[in-house]
Amino acid sequence: PMEDVIKTESLTKIFNQKTIAVNDLYMKVPKNSIYGFLGPNGSGKTTTIKLLTNLVRPTSTDENIYCLGGLLLLSRVIVI
Repeated sequence: PMEDVIKTESLTKIFNQKTIAVNDLYMKVPKNSIYGFLGPNGSGKTTTIKLLTNLVRPTSTDENIYCLGGLLLLSRVIVI
């Protein structure tokens, strides 16, 4: 099976209890692949990157966020 370097399940970010920036995002990026974010202004591209790099905390998620071989926790990345 292909190893995923990024994996999210039901990732959601809501700002100010009303602005939905990312809604229920399921994403898997396999190792050795190229992945791009395309979409209009305000579609959540930057917020998704900030969530993956732990610059912004998610409002909710069904699973832990795995990014670049590490488990993304509240304020740090732990390499597994």
